[in-house]
Amino acid sequence: MIIGNGAAGTYAAEQLRKDDAAAEIVMIDDEKYTLYNRVSLPRYLRGVLLEQRVQVRDMEWHVKNRIDLRLETRVTQVNFEERTVAIEPGSELSYDKLLIATGGRPNPLRVPGSDDAPYLFNFQYFDETKAMVARIPESKVAVVLGGSSSVTSSPRHSRSASSRPTGCNAGRGSCGARSTSRVERWSRSSPRTPGSSCITRSRSRSSSGRTDS
Repeated sequence: MIIGNGAAGTYAAEQLRKDDAAAEIVMIDDEKYTLYNRVSLPRYLRGVLLEQRVQVRDMEWHVKNRIDLRLETRVTQVNFEERTVAIEPGSELSYDKLLIATGGRPNPLRVPGSDDAPYLFNFQYFDETKAMVARIPESKVAVVLGGSSSVTSSPRHSRSASSRPTGCNAGRGSCGARSTSRVERWSRSSPRTPGSSCITRSRSRSSSGRTDS
């Protein structure tokens, strides 16, 4: 049994099938998508890639390899002594070997006002990326918290020419000490988004827009 159908879980299942043609393989994931490339989400957000190009594996591949993929299913409890997992919806499944390959989760924004603030997105999941795409036509200002390559590349070629992106990063640069001015370079090299700005060494203090620089 594999919990998580990201790259680690899916490629593990693929290798298991190669090593053992008779093994029963069950994969569980709470998203509704088969494996997709998270690195491609910024290009999907910018309108460069279609959804089909973001997908890496389809359901037909799982059926062909006899991998029982259960999407939109959440594991609520693992009993390691009895080797069972409780799932929702459903009841309980047993396993011989268990691989937990859920990966990391982005920390939610925890500042005053963030709990009730609309249109806050964690840029890691397909559904949230689609929600951002749907919001772009009505947006005038986009604020990006963080300085990784995925977030700094997203506003540069936005689907909306009228949207003005602002990047905020808690460090000196975007990707650690080796890239101390990447966010600044992004801000200076965004001719398609006039008015874009960058704030480094900044931490969000509240949803009202105050920062601690």
